[in-house]
Amino acid sequence: ITPSPEYGEVPLSHAQAAYWSPERMGAASVYNQVLTPLRLDGPLDVEALRRSIEELVRRHEPLRTTFPSVDGQPVQRVAPSAEWELPVEDLRPLPEDTREQALMSRLEEEGWRPFDMEHGPLMRTRLFRVTDSRHVLMLAVHHALTDQVSGGVMLRELTALYPAFRDEQPSPLPELTVSYRDYTRWQREWMRGEVLEHHRNWWSHRLEKPLPASLPLDRPRPEAGTFHKGRHGFTLPPALSARFHTLARRESITPFLLGLAAFKTFLAQTLQCGDTVVGIVHANRPRPELEPLVGMFASYLLLRTDLSGNPSFREVLRRVRASYLESSEHQDLPHAELVSLLRPGVVDRRPLSPLGYVFHASAAPTVTLAGLEIQPLDADLGLLLNDLQLLLTDGPEGLTGHLEYRTELFDAATVARMADALQALLMEVVEEPDRPLASLSPPPSDSKPREVA
Repeated sequence: ITPSPEYGEVPLSHAQAAYWSPERMGAASVYNQVLTPLRLDGPLDVEALRRSIEELVRRHEPLRTTFPSVDGQPVQRVAPSAEWELPVEDLRPLPEDTREQALMSRLEEEGWRPFDMEHGPLMRTRLFRVTDSRHVLMLAVHHALTDQVSGGVMLRELTALYPAFRDEQPSPLPELTVSYRDYTRWQREWMRGEVLEHHRNWWSHRLEKPLPASLPLDRPRPEAGTFHKGRHGFTLPPALSARFHTLARRESITPFLLGLAAFKTFLAQTLQCGDTVVGIVHANRPRPELEPLVGMFASYLLLRTDLSGNPSFREVLRRVRASYLESSEHQDLPHAELVSLLRPGVVDRRPLSPLGYVFHASAAPTVTLAGLEIQPLDADLGLLLNDLQLLLTDGPEGLTGHLEYRTELFDAATVARMADALQALLMEVVEEPDRPLASLSPPPSDSKPREVA
């Protein structure tokens, strides 16, 4: 990927196009926001923080990009770099015992403010002063501009810029060698013709059979969902976390894939179906020069695995790893092409799989800068487009998990039972990976009739 001297408008990348079409067809942009609240404890120089964000916006073109339509087609339009405003709301006048609730209310309000893709801006920041020594910074960015890796890039650069600007020093960061628009040109040139047809044919074969049903629901699926999210957290006992990692090392498989295999085993048991499909988000940064960029690079992978024939869990690990590697080789198929294979002619903001899986290799660290501690605020914000999603985090004290679910589909008690069953299943398979799936304890069931997704 080489830099271009041209700075005109360019088409959208394939990942961006996945977010543009639903917007133009009427889907609200609140469903496509990335919300990152950061807790700042200690003495804060607000002006240095504002300048740090301003420098982020100057360095990374996507943070000042909008998507107008030119001759009926969307383009990336990058605004000139300009001074960034950081609104500050002081919560200190409120009674101390109400501030936390007021803060959460303000953060939720920020999350429900829609973006205008054509006119922008598609990034917002707001600072809340909770006490003299505690602030919360809210970053709200449209998903067409960012992904999970980009969030890490932004946090690393903020922690480099803030102390420099606080001490009235210049930016310590080197200039970027390529831009997101350079990547877009490269991608559009590469993903066409025989390359595009190769990936399309593979996915067409992979998806020729209908996808299996989702989990049984507590309530019928509404025609117009609100996608409100509930969360059920759990922590695996230290002994179970230790056995989990021991099995991963012994089988030469990543903890990410081991967790995925356990989740797929749970789904196969619950659905009594060997055909399991789970959606994951893949970083998809194929070139090293893309690593320091903020932008939407991530691709959505449908991981389909055949668990029929009563295999052992060790065999499940082999099948899951094989299906993951095969799907990863074809991750570059544009999202619109994947949608057309599964839902031809249908505009739908739901993910292609109702079941999602996320694995974090480590818990978010606390960054300390000359007395100022920065760490993500644990706040349950935003919406969930999946019916159900498993999040596993591999922290220094072991594995923790969350089952996120759409509250309009599932009861909290149902999800709590799922979490207990998943933990019991994990204990069985890590202790005896050669046991066939049919011999594992069945997931708990309730007597209440359930809807089928």
